[in-house]
Amino acid sequence: MALAFQRQGIFGRRNTLPDYRSPWETPGFGDSIINRQAGVEPDNVTPNAMPIGVKEITKKPGFFGQGGAGRAIAGTIGDFLLQQSGMDPVYLPNILQQRDAEERARMAQQQRMQGREDFLFRENYKRDNPEPKQPDQLTQYMINAGIDPKSERGAQCMPVRLE
Repeated sequence: MALAFQRQGIFGRRNTLPDYRSPWETPGFGDSIINRQAGVEPDNVTPNAMPIGVKEITKKPGFFGQGGAGRAIAGTIGDFLLQQSGMDPVYLPNILQQRDAEERARMAQQQRMQGREDFLFRENYKRDNPEPKQPDQLTQYMINAGIDPKSERGAQCMPVRLE
């Protein structure tokens, strides 16, 4: 009779299924962190997966963020209202000043890169084509006097060198 007794919970009879897993065996919220720490990755997860055809994800500026359309619209309306009240515009001159500064920075960077390329070309040329070795002063005097330093007379004129 004890075998026929089934325990009932508050909400009725408990359903025990054959494939029931305990809560500690089921996949949950923090499992990916634990698996990464253990060095185990699930088969269906690819790290740094990107959509097909997308090489890099770039974040678009927000509507009122830096470079957003909302900021341009609000600035243009603000300049219009300032001009209608007899004041000078603020937004457009600032935008033009920023564009000029960016252009100057781009040109300066381009000049630096060109200067670097020129410097590297000169240094590589000097390394690959060294200047000929200049003769010492005595050899120079002998050449100016018309004596060949490699001849017998040149060997007599040369003092004994200790090198």
